[in-house]
Amino acid sequence: METFDFPDELLNLASKISLADLLDSPLTQCWAVSCITSAIGTNAFREDTLAEKDELIEVKLIKLAKMLPYEEKTHLFDQCKTLIEKRRLAKAQ
Repeated sequence: METFDFPDELLNLASKISLADLLDSPLTQCWAVSCITSAIGTNAFREDTLAEKDELIEVKLIKLAKMLPYEEKTHLFDQCKTLIEKRRLAKAQ
């Protein structure tokens, strides 16, 4: 799987934003949940082996995803779909 080396400036700024921040903000909540569940759901299809630190992140994300209430997760997925559809319609006009 191809990965990217982001500039230190970007990584330093990103380190000031936590996953808790993303899950707690209405701006990013649905996207953060979608990202987490997509990441752990698609990793079964990867062909390369993850580094130990990445496997640890995967285990933590799986644990976190299991803690998400089903109803809330479904609602957040619906929000993502709605936002994607709105964007698609806006681009078409």
